[in-house]
This record gives sequence, C-alpha cells and structure tokens, in this order.
Amino acid sequence: MKNITFILMILMCLILLCSSLAMAEDGEPSAWAITFIERAAELGLIPDSLYGRYLQPITRAEFCAIAVRIFEAVTDNPVMEYAYFYDTDDLNVAKMASIGVVRGVAENIFDPYRNITREEAAVLLANFMVALEQPLPDSWADFADLDEISEWARAEVGRIRARGVMSGVGGNLFDPNGSFTIEQTIKTMLVVYDIVTTPEQEKISVNDPEASGRKIPILMYHAIADVPKTSLTDLFVRPAELEAQLKYIAENGFQTVTFEDLDNIGAFLKPVMLTFDDGYKDNYTILFPLLEKYNLKATIFVVTDTMWSKGRLSRGDVAEMSASGLVSIQSHTKTHFSLTALDKEDLLDELSSSKQYIEELTGKPVIALCYPSGYMNAAVRAAAAEYYSYAVLNDGGKFICGENTMTMKRVRISRGLSIGSFAALIN
Repeated sequence: MKNITFILMILMCLILLCSSLAMAEDGEPSAWAITFIERAAELGLIPDSLYGRYLQPITRAEFCAIAVRIFEAVTDNPVMEYAYFYDTDDLNVAKMASIGVVRGVAENIFDPYRNITREEAAVLLANFMVALEQPLPDSWADFADLDEISEWARAEVGRIRARGVMSGVGGNLFDPNGSFTIEQTIKTMLVVYDIVTTPEQEKISVNDPEASGRKIPILMYHAIADVPKTSLTDLFVRPAELEAQLKYIAENGFQTVTFEDLDNIGAFLKPVMLTFDDGYKDNYTILFPLLEKYNLKATIFVVTDTMWSKGRLSRGDVAEMSASGLVSIQSHTKTHFSLTALDKEDLLDELSSSKQYIEELTGKPVIALCYPSGYMNAAVRAAAAEYYSYAVLNDGGKFICGENTMTMKRVRISRGLSIGSFAALIN
C-alpha cells in the first residue's frame, strides 16, 4: 500500500511539473506578436483571462470577449440587446450574437468552448467589420489550398485578406482548418481597431515637403550561408546573424516597408527597408521562412536572366514569395552588366525587359531598380527614370526623404556584424 501511495505521489508531482512547464512555455508570446500584445494591453483590449495563454487556440466565447471590448471602445456605445443560448449565459456571447458577429451552431446552441479554425476566424472577423460599418472589398481567396476552404468561408477569406486584416500561413497557403491562436486574434483585432480609429489622412510620400529630412535605413543584403559559396565572403551573412537582426527589428518597434509603401511613408513611425540583391536561392529557403516567422516584409532585386541558374531563385520561388504579400520583387536588370558601359539601345533593353519579365511573372508593378554594382551616371539615371520611380545605390548611409529617389543610399549589412553594431546602424 505504501508503495502504491509513493508511486501515486511521484506521478502527481510529475503531472504538476509538466503542467507548470507547459504554462511557463506558453506564457511568452511569439516574437512577432510582442509589439501587438503590448499595444493591445495598453489600450485595455485584452481580457484578463487571456494573459499568458497567447499560444493557445482561442475559443468561440473568448473571441466574443475581445470583440466586445473593441466594439464598445470604438463605438462608445455598449450593446444593450442580447441573444439567448441554452448552453451559455456569457454576456459577451449574447452581445456579439445580437449584432450578427457570431451565430449558434444549432437552434439556441452556441458551443462556447469550441476552438475556432482559421476559416471560421476569417468569417467572424468579416462579420465584425460589417457590424462596425467598415467596407470590405470583393476579392477571391486565391490561395494554393483554395479547394480546402469551405464554400461558406471562401468569400470572407478573400475579403478579409484584401482588407489587410488576416493573411495566409506562408507558401501561398491559408490552412483553413488550422487553429487560430489567442495572439493571432489579438493581432487581427488590433488591425481592425486601427482601421476604425485611424482617420482618413492624405498620403505623405518620401518626396513631399512634410516628410523632408526623415531618415530611412535601407539595408542591403545579398546571400545567406554559414559557409560562403564564393570568394566574396562579406556578402554572405550567416543565417543566425540574419535571424538575430530580424528579431531585433520585430521586437523594437520597427516597421518593415517596401518601395510600394514609400508613397505613404507618413503612415510609418519607424520604417526600415530590407533589400536583397541578385536573387539567390537562399532568399527563398532561409529568408522567406524568417519573414513569415517574424511577419516582416522585404524586397528582392532579381537578375532576370539568371533565374534559371544554379543557386538562384526559380520562377516558382519568385511567384510564391510575391503572392505572399511579404516580398516585393523588383529589378536588378536583365544580366547584371554594368549599365555605364552600355550603348543606349542595350541600356534600355536591360531596364525595360527585366521590368516586363517580372511584371508578367508576378502580376504586380515593378517600380524600383537596383543599379548593378551600384554603377550609374547621369545618362543611366535619366534612362532608369523612364521606367522606375526608385533606384538604389550600394552604400552611402541612410536615405533622407527629399533626396533624389533615383539615387537612394543604402546601409551595407556585412557578415559578422554584431547585434549591437546592427542596432547602431538602423537607429
């Protein structure tokens, strides 16, 4: 009997230990979620019951708890009419059901403790936007796993994605039946909050006087590898170095922007640009997963004639990254030949054919050029301006708004850079 009691005590201790470890592990949010959670907490938008459970799936009732907080915060008008369900007396559920955000799973049955899937989250978010009288564009959900999205959710998945509230999971996939976590809910709900509370403002571009003098670090990278594949070792940042730098950006309030964002730079408080030259394969195998992990954006300048070469991006890689919304594909010319050494006909071909190739592949405008090796002169700059709105050099420091956008300076990120030195370069 004593032995049985002793064994039971050990088992109980192990269970408690495992539970405490699980709780400790779950207490920390993902790196990409930290800034969203901190801001939502400051605004009082997170119910007490959700703190420290950020990685757990969210239930139908918990979604309602967040939704009520945001709805009543942005409308300054509490919901007074309540719906009724047999299986819950949760007022948050009743409030959201009464305005059409959530519905029962059967007559007067809500199922409050069931975890919501990603496709259900998209529908609930779309309903929430409608309840807040926010317009949702008509847009189809063109994910690679479209056939796996239920017909009742496809329209809302497309519309909520087009509104910028919810994205896929990477690889142009939506994962409709995957779980939707508490931290993901906080982020998407905060996006909705910002849409509702941010007044319409006239866009301020990098060329406008209002932005003059603002400094934007445009970081220049090339390849990523522990062991450099050429003698130009300085161009190969280590994967661990890159991740540390992206983690620093994600955790310190920076907002990654691409060239498409520069006509609205006033919307970003701490913008930083990540640019990668040449189109190496590791930009897909190493960089892209890290962008997805930390929810950051980057620009890749591809040399279109090398896209079939060993160690370079394929057409499929480029199309997938572009479709993700995290990667902007821009031009590094057709062959990477020095533009200053070309006659006018060949110069125009380098500039125009690469632009056309990328646009046909991605279906998106190509508005930026990276001068091969940074070489350019007045003639090259004038010719480039016929096709592009922006062009970047290889060095020079931070770009300053108001300077010529056809000679944008960049900050070179070299192999072996410490995180302290990296922070000094971008702050």
